[in-house]
Amino acid sequence: MRREFTKTASRLWFACILAIAPLALPHVSKSRADDPPTGDGPMLVAPGGQQASKPVRVARRPVDTQGSSDEGSTRPPGSDVAEPLPIDQLSPTATRDRQSLSPQMLALREKVRGCLDTYYRRPINAATYTPWEAMHALLPWGVDANMRVNGREVNAIGWLCWNQPCRGQRLMYRSGDRIYAAVGVGLQGHEGQFLSMLAQSRVPADYGIKVAGKDFTVRDLVESEMRTCRSGTELTFKLIALSHYLPSDTKWKNDLGEDWDIPRLIREELRQPINGVACGGTHRMSGFAYAVRKRQQRGEPITGEWARAHKYVRDYHKYLYSL
Repeated sequence: MRREFTKTASRLWFACILAIAPLALPHVSKSRADDPPTGDGPMLVAPGGQQASKPVRVARRPVDTQGSSDEGSTRPPGSDVAEPLPIDQLSPTATRDRQSLSPQMLALREKVRGCLDTYYRRPINAATYTPWEAMHALLPWGVDANMRVNGREVNAIGWLCWNQPCRGQRLMYRSGDRIYAAVGVGLQGHEGQFLSMLAQSRVPADYGIKVAGKDFTVRDLVESEMRTCRSGTELTFKLIALSHYLPSDTKWKNDLGEDWDIPRLIREELRQPINGVACGGTHRMSGFAYAVRKRQQRGEPITGEWARAHKYVRDYHKYLYSL
């Protein structure tokens, strides 16, 4: 029992490392594009032929911060709102390559890669691990994550998306013609968590989901997360997921008829605290960083709420390193 707990803790620890401080690690295995689907779920392969754009240095100019909608937000010292210049107004030198890693970071990278390689060869077992544990395996390995089912390996994303049981629990349920991912012990720990992990694994929106004998797609789960946005609640994982799957200018109404968009998600999250929330606030900071990063990758201007989120993360980094 203790050995199993240690194995689980080690996996989750390194998943957290990759979630909050990525080192641009490659997949440790080759995606199996030639493998056929199995009766237990589809064999997902990584989408190919697309490279993420390089990060953009955002130029800034100070603006009047009166009237900014950040009432009640908890922010680090010196985090007044600043408005950046749009990307198309930046000089050619604004695009930068990643800085070279120091010898210490290179050594750490090799240790992390070695650990990932070790645990990749020891996939979790669907009979003894919950859906919560299974979906956390997606963070370090994405579409290459596997599980053991009845003595053989299956793709973890395929298994979860076909709503197959993990330790006797199924992650999703149907309500009418819609599907939802459940929140509870052994399931999601947060609203939108499963969809955010599919987003970070680059699972396409038309990828198949099967719940209670009916076929759906990831896009159906996206629509359900859009419908259940609520002011004053934790929206971190919805922000990650919807920033990934929706165009930045998408507007929608939730099931209460309220107006929502990506800027509102960011604004709602900026009003929430960092201290005292799940995992020391790292989830919330990751949500801000992911939303800004997607905006940059699309070549869109970092203005408005994206600018506030970008500055908030940057100032928090400075604050933490000053402690």
